[in-house]
Amino acid sequence: MNFQKAISTLLVLLLILSFSMTVLKLGPHSALILGLVALCFLSSLSSRVPWEKLEDGMRKGINEGASALIILGMIGITIATWNLSGTLPTLLSYGLDFFSPRFFLVSSLLLCIVVSSFTGSSLTTCATIGAALMGVGQGFGADPAVLAGAIISGAFFGDKMSPLSDTTNFVPNVVGVNLYDHIKAMTVTTTPALILSFLFFLYMGNDSQVTNPEKLFSMQEALHANFKISIFSLVPAALVLVLAILKRPVLPTLFWGIASSLLTAGIVQGNWNLTQWFQSMYFGVKLPIEQKEVAWIINRGGIESMLFTISLVIIALMLGGVLKASGIIEAFEKKLHSLSLKKRGLSILATFMAILVNFLTGEQYLSLLIPGQLLKENFEKANVPKTYLTRSLEDGGTLVNPLVPWGVCGAFISTQLGVSVTSYAPYACFLYLGPIFTIIFAFRGQKS
Repeated sequence: MNFQKAISTLLVLLLILSFSMTVLKLGPHSALILGLVALCFLSSLSSRVPWEKLEDGMRKGINEGASALIILGMIGITIATWNLSGTLPTLLSYGLDFFSPRFFLVSSLLLCIVVSSFTGSSLTTCATIGAALMGVGQGFGADPAVLAGAIISGAFFGDKMSPLSDTTNFVPNVVGVNLYDHIKAMTVTTTPALILSFLFFLYMGNDSQVTNPEKLFSMQEALHANFKISIFSLVPAALVLVLAILKRPVLPTLFWGIASSLLTAGIVQGNWNLTQWFQSMYFGVKLPIEQKEVAWIINRGGIESMLFTISLVIIALMLGGVLKASGIIEAFEKKLHSLSLKKRGLSILATFMAILVNFLTGEQYLSLLIPGQLLKENFEKANVPKTYLTRSLEDGGTLVNPLVPWGVCGAFISTQLGVSVTSYAPYACFLYLGPIFTIIFAFRGQKS
């Protein structure tokens, strides 16, 4: 397939996905399936690509991401067992203990960083502790848009940096790099973005006073009523952290985290209910907790909770496989290689491509998959570390999706927090500082 035909096919695909998400209001699964069918039809009709080749491309696409799919399932089990063991409840309780009423915005930012880092989920953080913080903020008159910006900034720190995050595992699998090398590369842009975000919220909220802390007290009471809050409950998290620092493979690290969680559930929490253990590992934790926000945080996890994401990733991988099989990626690779783009040009191009796909489709995974598939060979040929690519994808893809009003993350978060995307976007500074620093370091030739 020549470049002109490849770019026209890709533009048609992006228009179909954008129309499906914004006009037809289809969910991400339905939109991706429609895009996949359309791409197969266009490839077969205009480029005479045999169906057998397209089908083989789908299988290869799934095979390339098989390890990511397994990791996602293990993450679901990890979250469930960390709740049974009291690991996440203890982290949340300690976070609430150190909550500073005087610096409410900064405290909200830091608490959401902790929760998202140990759950790997920005959306869960926003829907649980984020929703609770919005309720507390209303009690003392905090600006909802600014508070939402602090919550979202903290939540997406974990979505980007946590080894338990689905996107953090998805990106290196798409590009073919080590997870921990990917995380290390992201610290270059994440660190200054986080520092500036901290200073921003410190400036915006240093005079706030919490006058209605009843909700935080009720959360603490619920945590202590249902769990033994103990430093020993943090053993599973500490073990995973140590293994991550030692750069052990992800799957064994998660396995030991799960095993230690079950032992902690028995020894510390006194829960030796094997039936509950194994049911929770698949269906998630189901405890009779009356306090709404705490129940929302604790009663989750399990493989079942990850099936939405796993199925979405499978369809995205199939779409990526068809992009390869139809010759679209090869055509782009040849064109980009002829441009002789160096380190700075490739990193900037990857960032802007991820942002463009985000705004065209509103789908986070496509903003990571399509530029990743199109550019990874060019990074190799230009002898540029592929961690530059994964970092650019996370900054332009993972972080930008909540800023898209019709995006999956933006629509979900605005509903949960009760603040529109256009209202919180100016204050969710961490989300756009990441891409800005990626581009700045690309111009400076910053190494991973």
